[in-house]
Amino acid sequence: MECNYSGNYKISHSKKRKLFGSEKIRALTTMLNENINPSVFNRIEASRLMSEGDKAPAQIPSLISLRTAKSRAISLTRLHQDPVIAINIMKYNSTFCSIIRHIGYDGFFVHFWSNLQLRIYKDCYSKCKIPSISFDATGGCCRKIKRPDNTMSSNLFLYEGVMKVDGKTFTVCSMISEKHDTLSICTWLKRWLKCGVKSPKMAISDQSLALMSAIVQSFTQYNSLEEYLRICFKLIMNTQVNEKDIPLCFVRNDINHFVKLISQWTPLKKSKFPRTDNCLFVL
Repeated sequence: MECNYSGNYKISHSKKRKLFGSEKIRALTTMLNENINPSVFNRIEASRLMSEGDKAPAQIPSLISLRTAKSRAISLTRLHQDPVIAINIMKYNSTFCSIIRHIGYDGFFVHFWSNLQLRIYKDCYSKCKIPSISFDATGGCCRKIKRPDNTMSSNLFLYEGVMKVDGKTFTVCSMISEKHDTLSICTWLKRWLKCGVKSPKMAISDQSLALMSAIVQSFTQYNSLEEYLRICFKLIMNTQVNEKDIPLCFVRNDINHFVKLISQWTPLKKSKFPRTDNCLFVL
């Protein structure tokens, strides 16, 4: 049987069709499983249904409806609306109980690493001549936490220690923290050491004094960064020191952070020679 349709089907619509049923399921499946942004999904549907010059049909959902549907679908998968309570529930879940190690509420922090990460680190430690870990922090991946009095927490930073395994980057231990002082970072590293791993022989960090001080207090026999630097100065100047005074772990500053810091110096930024910054990065 053949059916022929005739009429003006390209008239503009004043309202969009409601997103529900199988179309809603298809949209959510695509956005969540394939990690597609609502605006990208909207463009994909437009390419599928429209020709050049056509007006947007009613069956293409609006961005607001797509974003609302995605947000509600993600909310349904959460263990609790409060992220701190949700993490605490995860800690006692059989899936994450061996990964989430410690949680703090005020100020917020969470330490996490798996038993597999510990085993891989121990295996690589025994094979490397100079086991080294690079530490860094970023604040661009975590939102602030809303307090019960409607105030917001401080910036949350993700701290990670990574090392090279077979030419690839491997995360050894991680922490999300609201506090960024030496004590908070040192507590994280010392709790990691209590899991039966050895301190690295070399630790690489940025120019953060808090991070460098925490590394010294956790991985060396010295209680402060000043004591560590004093011993290193003696070694550089060929001053005789006792073998027991040689640091158990040496701290390096990442060259990329170092060059970026120098490039921000006012004399260099105001230099009349445009290649000054480029020469620094080449060096």
